[in-house]
Amino acid sequence: MGQGLVMVGVCTCTDDDVGEHAGLLFAWTSIGCGLMLISQYINDKLLVRGLNNTSALLDDNIAVGVMEAGSFIATGVVMYSTMGGSGGDFAEDLGVTVLYWALAQLLMLGFTVIYRFMTVFDDLEQIKKGNAAAGVSAAMTLISLAFGIGAPIRMYTSVAVFVPVSLVGLVILVALRVIVDKVDANLA
Repeated sequence: MGQGLVMVGVCTCTDDDVGEHAGLLFAWTSIGCGLMLISQYINDKLLVRGLNNTSALLDDNIAVGVMEAGSFIATGVVMYSTMGGSGGDFAEDLGVTVLYWALAQLLMLGFTVIYRFMTVFDDLEQIKKGNAAAGVSAAMTLISLAFGIGAPIRMYTSVAVFVPVSLVGLVILVALRVIVDKVDANLA
């Protein structure tokens, strides 16, 4: 699904020349998939540190599988947003794409850490134990963060606007988590 989102983002290219569009489609899809693999490596090393994901998946740890899926989808959402190229200068578009991708990765990882401190359970420990609900929670958190980051990338052409708008959206997301947890605790 994540790679599909990369393709959709790439297909928004504004070039009318079919041959050039096909070449750009191949180039940008390759770049998007490369950045996605780097994101996945970073996410594996930082979000589920101390866990061999491949071994955990082979041991039927559904929580890890769900978190991996959420990580791929979240990265795909971000890549979809960054890959909607302007059809201008390739080098400039590549630089902007990598810049937004890097900023999005930092925001997503940073807010995931903050989010984990707020939950009433140790997300990572529960995922290691195979708690599927913890894996779903972590996956949905990553996807929610990605939408909060991806929308401003698509809407604004300025990093100076993208960063504060993303931060405000992510702070609201975190605040909503606190409110929902308090309401849930009062209902229990």
